[in-house]
Amino acid sequence: MALPFALTSAAPNAATGPLCREGETNLLSFTTKNAKSVSLCVGAANKYLVYRYGTPTQTELQYPAALDASSWDQFAVTNYQKPSMGKANSAEDLHRLVFKNGNVTYTVYDDTSDANGHVCGVGVTVPGKKEVFMQGNLKSVTGQLADLQSFHR
Repeated sequence: MALPFALTSAAPNAATGPLCREGETNLLSFTTKNAKSVSLCVGAANKYLVYRYGTPTQTELQYPAALDASSWDQFAVTNYQKPSMGKANSAEDLHRLVFKNGNVTYTVYDDTSDANGHVCGVGVTVPGKKEVFMQGNLKSVTGQLADLQSFHR
């Protein structure tokens, strides 16, 4: 069974990410090593937030199913920023978007640090199993999770 994995670099743009639809704004999109795409998209007039995983011809996971204002409450968001405090204590800018689909927890991450540079991807946790991470291909990244805070509901 393949696990669907969900979720940077520039301000959000109206050009669609690989899985964003007409009228949606791409918040963050990237491809993974298995040639699948991850897209976080915002509906017109900030009506909804949606996560999609799959290919341009087949969406394997869309969360949530209902694309309405209640979608914003289906996600938890955390941001952590730390300035550089010398060589041993590097700067960090960490962003997470978490949601639970059934008993599976998805954590989209979009991080930048002096120590590790830029990394993004998705962690998938199934109860009783080891968390699996799928790192995003940085050359394919459009948007950034940090821009989520600029959208008003």
